[in-house]
Amino acid sequence: MDKKNKLKELSSIGFSDIIGTGVTAIFWFFIASLMEPEKYGELFFYIGIATIVSSIVLFAGQNTITVYIAKKIKIQSTLYFISLIAAFAGSLVLIFWFYRLDVGLLVLGYVVNTLAIGEILGKKLFTLYSKYVLLQKFSFVLIGIFSFYFFGPEGILYAIALSYSVYIITIFRGLKTDTLNFTLIKEHIGFITNNYFFNIIQIVRSQIDKLIIPSILSFTILGNYALALQIMAVLQLFPNIIFKYILPYDASGQSNKKIKLFTIMISIVISISGIIFAPIVVPVFLPDYIQSITAIQIMSVVVIPTSITFIITSKLLGMENSRHVLISRIIGLILIFPSMIILGMMFEIIGIAMAYVIANSASAISLIISNYLVNMKNIQN
Repeated sequence: MDKKNKLKELSSIGFSDIIGTGVTAIFWFFIASLMEPEKYGELFFYIGIATIVSSIVLFAGQNTITVYIAKKIKIQSTLYFISLIAAFAGSLVLIFWFYRLDVGLLVLGYVVNTLAIGEILGKKLFTLYSKYVLLQKFSFVLIGIFSFYFFGPEGILYAIALSYSVYIITIFRGLKTDTLNFTLIKEHIGFITNNYFFNIIQIVRSQIDKLIIPSILSFTILGNYALALQIMAVLQLFPNIIFKYILPYDASGQSNKKIKLFTIMISIVISISGIIFAPIVVPVFLPDYIQSITAIQIMSVVVIPTSITFIITSKLLGMENSRHVLISRIIGLILIFPSMIILGMMFEIIGIAMAYVIANSASAISLIISNYLVNMKNIQN
């Protein structure tokens, strides 16, 4: 593929993710300005629960779907079927456990979104991806603003869930793509299982803080930390875009070394920018969240190891070598628990931010070592 086409495809992903993430970030910052940190933190507590449960019921994660579709292995319908049945079960459990319909619907929304995005990226339909992402993001913002003013903070969870309904047609088509074939599941169970646990660990690691912080500190601290995470989502947008672009190519055996090197260089600039601008921007627009400034500066460092993690993860998953990726996530999860509890109790939100950096950096270092070992093994063979 020539450079012009590569740039066009990358631009399709980049444009939609930048606009979509920008719009939703503005929405969350706007909502934060209207809510006390405590209420803001409580909202993310339920989002964290729904996200963790969705990862548990999701038998086929986004990367699994992307890789197998890119490799043209006819396993999509079977993976969809298992994941959706489990999603309905998980949704019902949450509805009856918390007596909240919104949390259960959110699980279904997350699962539908993950499956559909995996399919679109696997087929390298980057323009279609752009259209769907923008439609979902703008739907969420519009429904979210309406729901917030008419139903209060609880309406936001319904808004998130409803916004994912734009992918329902894609899901129905995916279910009819091929006949159910559980034999194929058995043949590829190693990669599917590794990726399944990889997704769970990744999600639990990214969401467990929303359950730990209220337990050891308060919803107010969680509110400030949640704001810092929203800013991290913006700062990590670029490496995330690159990952979505390079994974189907790595799965097809096509390398993008120049793009990967450029990604790391840009990530360094982004990290420095977060450290510099946090104390300038937050007091002006969100004065109630000044407590989050130092945390944002500390957490900005993570953009660099995150970029390295995305790049190496794409390479290993493209080779169906998910074991090393799984190990890296386990290391991060093992570290996030004690470090967040110990440092959080000692330094509150600053300690939480330090734990965030430690866990993400450890995962990146693990992948660097794994990548070196895989390269050495390939050279010897």
